[in-house]
This record gives sequence, structure tokens and C-alpha cells, in this order.
Amino acid sequence: ASQSALTPQADDFPRWYQAVAAVVQAVAGGNLSPSEGQTLSALLEAHRKAVEVDGIERRIATLETEAEARRHA
Repeated sequence: ASQSALTPQADDFPRWYQAVAAVVQAVAGGNLSPSEGQTLSALLEAHRKAVEVDGIERRIATLETEAEARRHA
């Protein structure tokens, strides 16, 4: 799979599903061992969480900036 397929944005569920499905298919097809598949799945989940947290932090920062601007208006 390409890197872009393995590093989708947090809100891009179809691409996350495709990435995980690719790992499952690779394990089922014998191209990855179950432990390799588990490791890749864990990496995908860690990346998904990091992207998700980044998005949340950005939204919070935007809300805080907007709230501060309203206080000073």
C-alpha cells in the first residue's frame, strides 16, 4: 500500500478502513505474519490517534482565539 493510503486524516474513515483492511488481507494471504499485522495495526491506530488529537487541538485553539476576540470586541 502507498504511504498516503496508510496515513489518512483522522476524519477519513474510508481510507482508515482501507489501510486496516490491507493489513488484514496481507495477514490472511500469508504476506505478513500475525505479529507483523498486529504491529502494523498498532502503528496505524497510534497514527490515527495522533492525527485526531492534532485536529482537536487545532479546533480548541480556534475556539479560544475566537472567544478572546469576542471578549475584546
